Amino acid sequence: MSNKKQGKWSQERIDTVLKTIFAILGTIGFLCVLSCCAVWYSAPSKMFKSSSTPQVISTSTPKPRPRPTVVPEPALEILPNSYAYESTGGYPFDGLYILGEVRNNTDHYVGGANFTVTILDSNEKVLSIVRDYSTDTIAPGGTSCFSVDIDPVPEGWSHYTFGQPEASWQSRELLDMEIYDDFGQVKGDGGYKITGKIRSNESAQVERVLVIATLYNDTNQVVGCDSSFGLEGTDLVDPGQEALFEIYFGEWYREYWDVTAYHIKIVGHRND
Repeated sequence: MSNKKQGKWSQERIDTVLKTIFAILGTIGFLCVLSCCAVWYSAPSKMFKSSSTPQVISTSTPKPRPRPTVVPEPALEILPNSYAYESTGGYPFDGLYILGEVRNNTDHYVGGANFTVTILDSNEKVLSIVRDYSTDTIAPGGTSCFSVDIDPVPEGWSHYTFGQPEASWQSRELLDMEIYDDFGQVKGDGGYKITGKIRSNESAQVERVLVIATLYNDTNQVVGCDSSFGLEGTDLVDPGQEALFEIYFGEWYREYWDVTAYHIKIVGHRND
């Protein structure tokens, strides 16, 4: 058994130990502060400083962007549904036939349309020119068909172009006629026949009535354009009167097995 006694720490020794601890903690804290400062000073250079060349902001008035050119719609327009064929039905039906439609893009009636058809070969050589061809009366937003006959057929022809149509004058007027019980069909010989009835909604008597029919194939091309003067049994139609009509597209021009639709309009003269 030891007789030694454990001594107590003096106050001076305790103070020395505490100072040492505080000094160590202070050093650690100082190093932490330095480390944070290093991170702080390096971060702004990455976040706020750009290594690229500074952009120069112009104070001049910006130039206005060019506006697209608005092309006005032509008053009269030949639609892109024309069709051409050569007839071999014998004289007087031989020839090159070009069919199509003119549309009236105005808000008023047009007496008709004059235009030029130019026939060219594959080298763009002009072979023939048909001038001043005219359609019939066209309502606002309406159409009128045409059929141009060129005889003899230009040798070596390849394609054709249309000139810009211009308004012409026709004495016939579009009539307010109700069309009903109309029916069209291909006949056994390849011709196409349309029959029907009309009833006049005009307030006055009309005369010299012309029934105009347009035939279309399944791609909406115009494959027939013809008309018939007069009605069966009469040349005069009174208000409310009914009459029969018939239009026949002869097989001596072409066969019409490809017809899928037709359109009819009626023009004439009012006896006001």
